[in-house]
Formats: sequence, structure tokens, C-alpha cells
Amino acid sequence: MSTNGFSRPFLKWAGGKAKIVPSLMEAIAELESHGARWQLTEEQRYHEPFLGSGAVYFALKSSGWIPASSSSELADLNPVLVNAMKVVKSRNNTKMRRLLSSYRSDYTEEIGRLGFPRGLTGKQRNERFFYRKRARINELIRAILSGKRLSADERVEMAATMVFLNKTCFNGLWRVNAKGEHNVPEGRYHAPNNIYQPDVIRRCSALLKGAALSCRTFQESFNRVNSGDLIYLDPPYLPFTVDEYVFTSYLTSGFDIQDQVDLANCAAAAVASGARVIASNNDSEEVRAIYSRAAEEVDIPEPTFVTVPIKRTMNCKGQGRVSVNEVLIFMKGDT
Repeated sequence: MSTNGFSRPFLKWAGGKAKIVPSLMEAIAELESHGARWQLTEEQRYHEPFLGSGAVYFALKSSGWIPASSSSELADLNPVLVNAMKVVKSRNNTKMRRLLSSYRSDYTEEIGRLGFPRGLTGKQRNERFFYRKRARINELIRAILSGKRLSADERVEMAATMVFLNKTCFNGLWRVNAKGEHNVPEGRYHAPNNIYQPDVIRRCSALLKGAALSCRTFQESFNRVNSGDLIYLDPPYLPFTVDEYVFTSYLTSGFDIQDQVDLANCAAAAVASGARVIASNNDSEEVRAIYSRAAEEVDIPEPTFVTVPIKRTMNCKGQGRVSVNEVLIFMKGDT
């Protein structure tokens, strides 16, 4: 049910922050030992505009760091993800769990019977359970994009199918094509028991009580921030470069350098109005400069940068494998 004592999310997510939570809590404790106040009171709200799997939210909520009676504003631009969170939060998660149990049984039966054969024709591939479910979620995505309002049963089906694909596709990636359709191929999981995790879903459902879930931009999220609130930002990371080789493997397309600057400026403006911000990103001089400039422009204190001892190792031409640190950025006013 937990990692390092914190509740874990029901989804696995590329770039997810489950591993960063202990470092985040240690950094907060260190800052508070020097008189800085970061923990929320019942009257203050928590905001997370780039929700992803919700690993940080679930960890902070389960630890009591976000008070049980306080409200939270959770958002993401991915409508399929937001729908899954809403279904998990609702009583319909019972129906979702029944579907996931059925999916796991049918999928593992097919794997035991057919395995993962190579050299399949397109027709043979599309007959596999995974690709039938991928085709079905894309039908539902196209319906949403066309403006159709899904029925309650369709929303439950889409949520269950998203979880199934998340646990069985290659590396758990959520990637879409230009039409917004999921296009990640099947992974090779011989015993994917994590398709159906009823205890995890029930726990996440309880933790989502009191949270408002929305599909909106980070700018729209900042419009809902009040003085005293806390915002955690986990945007698509800024690319980093080693000898002119640019790493983008963990990034989401459509979030460029100007978006990074705009986000830092929104964060600084919120702090100037009395809010508090914690952000995570690749630990690079450029990231630090973006947030330092944003703070300077609105005359708030220099951010506190904490290097996170978590390394992601990637291939680099001419360099072999390169380790990259992440950074936590703490922005707060004088009071």
C-alpha cells in the first residue's frame, strides 16, 4: 500500500514523483527547522496543476501533511487521466474494480495461452486483448474530442481501460498521436497482477475526498490560488544538454522554454500575493536562472534550490550513460 510509509498512486507514470517524496519531506523539515513555515493548515488549500499519477498528493495527504479536512485543487491537461481520478474518487470505483478484475483474468489467460509471439500481421496483432482495449479507449477519446458527453458507464469503462493500458503497455507510458489517441504498444508482462489492485484504489479514493479535479491549464489553476495556499509544480522537465546532445526522453511535447518561463513567472506572482510554491525540474543552471529571474522581477526572496539525490541514467552519444540530478525549488515570501 505504501512506499517509504506513504500511500502510492494507482497509476505508474513516466517521470512520476514517488521516489522524490522522501527527499521533499526531508527538505521541508530542514527549512522548517530554520523557521520557514511550509505545512498547510486546515484553512489553506493545496494545488497541483500537473497532477500525473498524483504521487506527491497521495503521499502528502496520507502523511497528514495536507490536513484531512482541507481542500485541494488537482488538475491536468489529460482528460483521460482526470476522468480516471474522478471515477476512483466516486462510488463508481466499485464498478471500475470489477472491470479491472475481469481484464486481468482475460489478459493473463491470453498470455498463458498465446504468449507474446513475434512477426504478427496487423490483423493478428489487433485481435490481441491489449490492442482491442487500446482501440476501445481511442473510440472513447474520439467521442470526447468531438464534444460528446460520455455516459456514467462509459466513463467507468474508460477509467478501467486507462488503468489496464497503463499497467500493460510499454514502460507504462501515456503517449498520444496528433489525433489525441493512445499509441503506445503492448509491453511484455508475463504476470501483470498489478492490473487489479483493489486496496490501492480504495485508499486513493479515500484520499481524493475533498479534492476538486479539473482538466485545465496551469494558468487557469493559478487563478484559483489564494494567499497562504501551497502549489506544487511538476511540469514537463526542461531539456538538458551534454556536449550538444539534448535529452528529451522524459518530456511531454508542447511544453517549451517559454512555457517554463511563463510557469516560473506565475509561481513568482503567486508568491508575491502570499502563496507558497514548490517546483521540481532537472537540476540545471538554466532552470535555476529562470526561477531566480522570476523572483527578482516581482521582488520576492531568492528561491531555495535543493538538489535531489535521485539520478536518472540515460544514454548519450559519445558519453556512455550520463546521470542527471533533479532539483526542488522552494519559493516563499518574507513572512
